[in-house]
Amino acid sequence: MTPQEIDNFEVQRQEIIEKRGSSKGIVQKNSKLCFDSFPRSGNSYLTRAIFLNVDVPQNLISHHTHNRFNISLAQSSGIPCISIIRDPIDCLSSYVVYMGIQENIKRIEFFCQQYLRFYQVVEKESVKVFDFNTVIKNPSKFTSRVSEFLGVGHNGLSNEQLDVKIKDSVRDAPSKTKGVPSLERAKDNNRAKETLKKLDLTQQYDLFNTLLLKAETI
Repeated sequence: MTPQEIDNFEVQRQEIIEKRGSSKGIVQKNSKLCFDSFPRSGNSYLTRAIFLNVDVPQNLISHHTHNRFNISLAQSSGIPCISIIRDPIDCLSSYVVYMGIQENIKRIEFFCQQYLRFYQVVEKESVKVFDFNTVIKNPSKFTSRVSEFLGVGHNGLSNEQLDVKIKDSVRDAPSKTKGVPSLERAKDNNRAKETLKKLDLTQQYDLFNTLLLKAETI
């Protein structure tokens, strides 16, 4: 970056931090990758898979901001970006349950619009997109593609090795962050899906299908 580009970058970065109230995860001028998706799109699992299998320092990977402006800043600064796209109802129902707002229709509608705005930026910025259902089943191949994209080494851990290491790393995490399946959670998820099916998600699905057609293969 030129001195002027660095100044512009820092101004934009500070604006994002002020709006968000935190600098955690926000892209830096020396970041090697921006890996950001809408919440409940396999972010935690796949970020850990990248940490384990892609030869890039963890502190040089921007992740977990769920902020569309973070993606725009990274792209405008020449920092590679990757995002995961997940079926709107699957993604949003999981988020609704995670946030505990199953009965709050206004909040649910708000999150539906946030999903739309986030992926509109992903489409506009020509971010590399991967399908959730594909990569979550094969994180080893996904991380291999990430390594290829960045032009860095790959540690060669298999799906089974990654799964063991990732589960070990979250063993002591609070139950809310683990997303552990349970009968009660499944019932809540089904109720959330029924609520979402009553809403008009035409725009969300049109965008999802557009991005799915452009999704990278693994």
